[in-house]
Amino acid sequence: MKLVTASVCASALACSVALGAQSGPRRDGNWEVTTQTSMNGMPPGPARKETRCVTKEEAANPAAAAPAPPQGRGGPAPDCKLTDQKITGNTATWTTKCTGTISLEMSGEVVYSGDSYTGSTTTTMNMNGQAMAVKSTFTGKRLGDCVK
Repeated sequence: MKLVTASVCASALACSVALGAQSGPRRDGNWEVTTQTSMNGMPPGPARKETRCVTKEEAANPAAAAPAPPQGRGGPAPDCKLTDQKITGNTATWTTKCTGTISLEMSGEVVYSGDSYTGSTTTTMNMNGQAMAVKSTFTGKRLGDCVK
């Protein structure tokens, strides 16, 4: 169960950071994101899809676009800081470090192409003394304007 919780936490954080890491080629609107995650070198689990409305303010401000990390069972949400963010052309890269109940370090890259993007994150974490590596790949497509 702890592995599942860690995987869900890392995947959700990966998606939120991936969506929040760009401030250049990113557009506002309604985005559908498909994520596939594998842990400790195991085959990827089933793909997950989620839809998220990105406002103009969020698209212009990466820190505002990233929602708070999910809380772990029985503990506070990790304290996460986005570092080493770079945007070159249509590519955004970043590193995130989190401390707290779950300590982790994540590096990621997203490449935009018009109304779509592809990306990946690699996360290493230590949860209750157990080291884990999580790899997530994701694709996003803009579905149109946000529905109010």
